Amino acid sequence: MIKSPKTERHWRFIALDARPSLVDRLGIDRTLVVRRPSDLGDAFKRVSTESVWIVPHGKWAEKLAVAANEHLLHFRQHAMPFGDLLMFEPSPRPELVPSLRNYFGHVVGEVAPLTFLPFDQMAEVLLSEKRRDLFIAGSIDIAARTLTLARGDLNTMTVPIAAIGQLNESDYKKFRLDDFGYAVCFGDFEASAHGILYEFDPDYRKRFAASRRAQDKGFGPSLKRLRLLRRLPADAFPGIPEQTLTKIEEGKAMPPRGKALQTIATLLSVSPEEIETF
Repeated sequence: MIKSPKTERHWRFIALDARPSLVDRLGIDRTLVVRRPSDLGDAFKRVSTESVWIVPHGKWAEKLAVAANEHLLHFRQHAMPFGDLLMFEPSPRPELVPSLRNYFGHVVGEVAPLTFLPFDQMAEVLLSEKRRDLFIAGSIDIAARTLTLARGDLNTMTVPIAAIGQLNESDYKKFRLDDFGYAVCFGDFEASAHGILYEFDPDYRKRFAASRRAQDKGFGPSLKRLRLLRRLPADAFPGIPEQTLTKIEEGKAMPPRGKALQTIATLLSVSPEEIETF
């Protein structure tokens, strides 16, 4: 008969051979530190699906996969995934990647080298209740002109760089993250996490719009938010005077109808019905 693993305290973070400064910032009361591969078996008994494994060196990847496999052989009733996995170095063997993605929920850093948020800032993001709306790492694919970003909850998203700003390849080399996950920087150019998430994550936009609508309800405020998101001035709508558009956005004039509404929607790249969802 296969026994379930002994019930023990579940740790929020499991740090493999991590630097003391990172552990201190994450909190020694939340972090289980594993120094030797032989201790991985015990670590797997003390995790939950909410745990985050922090792996500073790629050499640990194979040891982690082997330990996860051995744990499953002994405790087949143990719930998977074994938490999420954050790797500061990619796996030295690509063959390990499918196994890691099977054993862990979200996996970040398993393939391409990433640019990380400074460690002191990253720890704060990982502990934040708003971590899913902040960025901790990213990588650029120059050939595809895309930017892949890892959020504080270890979900990832890929966006076209051209949609962020007018940048060239020399700017790509200056990519960094700052301001506790709020700032995505390319040299002197800076984009906000809010702007990127609002543009490319419908769930974030829905949550943000819901909170804004609680304060700024109606067609006008939604129109203004969408116009600013598209970086369009108030005088960019043919046949609709700037003063009229401003009054609509402020709720001092009735929402447009017919051809005027269609003109606005077309320039904003949405359907007329979608405007109030922003």
